[in-house]
Amino acid sequence: MRKSAFFLALLCVTASFPVSYLFSQPALPIADGLGAFWNISSSRIQKIDVQGNVLQTYSNISLGAPATIDTSDPFRILVFYKESQQIVTLNSDAAIIGTPFNISELFLGEITQVCRSARGGFWIFQRESSEVIHFDEKFKPTGAKFSVIPNSPNAEIDFMVEHKGTIYLGLSGKKIARYDIYGAEQPSVELPYGSIRFENDFVWICHNKTISKYDLKNFLLIPESLQCSCEFLPITVKQDVMCFDGEKFKLCIKN
Repeated sequence: MRKSAFFLALLCVTASFPVSYLFSQPALPIADGLGAFWNISSSRIQKIDVQGNVLQTYSNISLGAPATIDTSDPFRILVFYKESQQIVTLNSDAAIIGTPFNISELFLGEITQVCRSARGGFWIFQRESSEVIHFDEKFKPTGAKFSVIPNSPNAEIDFMVEHKGTIYLGLSGKKIARYDIYGAEQPSVELPYGSIRFENDFVWICHNKTISKYDLKNFLLIPESLQCSCEFLPITVKQDVMCFDGEKFKLCIKN
């Protein structure tokens, strides 16, 4: 079934995208559930509206370039700066809440992924131990943790997202591991990807310049033929499927 689903994916939404398309895991911009979207532009975090107009901006060049944004709490936007190992929390106006937190102070080694948790607080991925560890909002460990790839040091995790009670981790562009919010492992999915976007009960995946849509229950292909003029994965904007070209949202046309 997986082989046939992947074959069908090659027949699905196709466009010629440059390599720069793969700059983000997961794809940007990200909706916050309140009608706005959050984007990374160079060293800046931008809050934009449905037309692509920049509403607010946050920048702190001393932290380097932002790596990921988590908008699962629209009033406490989580920004991770991988290079400087810093976490910043922004309010809905893109103003910093408190001060940046240096994850190095936890003395855990290199942290390569951070995302919010439905349990409260957030998850971090510790590269050397290949562990996902849970912390509360005050950066205190709760004791909850699990191994992603046991006995495999320095695992390459492309992304970590918690979506609707499931933690998804991308493994070297070839496999997606899944865990519930208590750390119980669920069946992983052997599915090549380049970039990915989670929306509602489905996920957009780009691989070899082909965009495909899969349901999140069984990761089976959802046939949908679209023509998008942007180099970024589609996103739902007011019930329309659109793409963001870096300046504005453009409608994707169903074939």
